[in-house]
Amino acid sequence: MKVAVIGAGAVGMLLSAFALKAGIKVSLFTKREEQSIRLNHSGLTLIQSNQDNPETLSRGLSAQPISSWTTEGLDAVIVSVKQLHLDEVLGILSKKRIKVPVIFALNGMGHMEKAQVSLKDAPLYGSVLTHGAKRSTDYEGVIHTGKGTWKAGSWRGESETVEFLMKKLQEAGFFSSCEENIEKLMEEKLAVNAVINPLTALYQVKNGALLDNPLFKENARAVFKEITKVIPFKWETVERVIVNTRKNHSSMHEDIRLGRETEVDAITGYLLSLAEKRQVTMPLVSFLHHSIKGVERSYDDDR
Repeated sequence: MKVAVIGAGAVGMLLSAFALKAGIKVSLFTKREEQSIRLNHSGLTLIQSNQDNPETLSRGLSAQPISSWTTEGLDAVIVSVKQLHLDEVLGILSKKRIKVPVIFALNGMGHMEKAQVSLKDAPLYGSVLTHGAKRSTDYEGVIHTGKGTWKAGSWRGESETVEFLMKKLQEAGFFSSCEENIEKLMEEKLAVNAVINPLTALYQVKNGALLDNPLFKENARAVFKEITKVIPFKWETVERVIVNTRKNHSSMHEDIRLGRETEVDAITGYLLSLAEKRQVTMPLVSFLHHSIKGVERSYDDDR
């Protein structure tokens, strides 16, 4: 079996690493050619938080820049880029009239609707990933910071290939499964992210601070309550995610810290569009959304 993974960030490299451990050939498509050269030369390093020694994976790995995209010999495609780069990736995939299943492992919502328009012939799968991952600064690789699950489900069309892929990953110790109602799971993850990401980004704190600091917790609960107007979910779900990732920085926290554009449009922006359709007001979510957008606009002033 051979899969293409588009996006060599933390999630893309984590999925690639466990696919390689499962004996699956991986074509890892990177944004920068330099990264693909380093991966081909040194392999992909996987560091697991409960193990002392890094594991270097090279057998079955082929890295190349996305500009060299090809569908030859592929059984499935995994897209794990930021929402900001999705349109570019969909443009590349649509030109090749791809027909193998495409699994999207992205934050936020709205990307599956875009994929349906761009990719007419391929089975499409949404997914929710709760495994913790962080780019390694010492190696060309990834740190598996916490075990979670990867749940994928059909958005359009069915494929036994995806079921086989998830089974192989599960056997390799990467908890994975196929699920029926993937849209509901994606919405719930979006709602949790909408509580955690903007607040930790604005406060510049680790996830755990949203429970440890009483004032932060009060604000988090208020945001949670407002989001339930459009997506029903439980505070216990938010607490569980925070507890499991308490030592982690959210992706939005890191984007703000490093002066990068965030995925706020696909998270709080998506919620605000839902609220508008349902004629619901969400002043706290609106405040968070515009605060993050305001910080992004200030980057140019600071440079």
